[in-house]
Amino acid sequence: MNHIWIAYLSVFGFATIACFAGAYRARRAVDSEFRTGLMWLFTLTGAWSLTTTARIAIPDMRVDTALRIGGLIIGLASIGAWLYVASAYAGFSYHRNTVNRALALVIYLGIVIAKITNPIHNLYFLPTQEALPFVHLSFNPGPLYWFVTGIAYTAVSIGLYWLFTTAPQARLDTPRFQAVL
Repeated sequence: MNHIWIAYLSVFGFATIACFAGAYRARRAVDSEFRTGLMWLFTLTGAWSLTTTARIAIPDMRVDTALRIGGLIIGLASIGAWLYVASAYAGFSYHRNTVNRALALVIYLGIVIAKITNPIHNLYFLPTQEALPFVHLSFNPGPLYWFVTGIAYTAVSIGLYWLFTTAPQARLDTPRFQAVL
């Protein structure tokens, strides 16, 4: 057995379990909107980690490519959950605004279409199979990947800004949450 393969499988397997356990524990959050967002965030992150664990466990190029695309779609959805959590926790109403939600959905679906059609155009990533350190799909990002990554990191940064600027005044118990941030 390849020790590196076992280490990767173990780390992502543990992350999957930890995220789903976090989703279960999030049911105890006091604020209902924050609770809903946090549960979705942990669930989507756990699902992304599960696709990664499966990709590592199943060294088939077609399965790996399908799981990679599925993981990219789920991972992008987790950005929406993150913004929902940040808005709810910070006391904003962005997550409730119908226009914001519709715009986010349109952008998300446009990016999902680009990801699903990647095997046709390879603008998101070019898959190649590598043998070292274990058999896996090598992810060679394309220009569309970098564009979407820029959008995603900008969105995450906005959520962090909301949280850092409002956490000290939050109505919820904040020390553990601030430690996570």
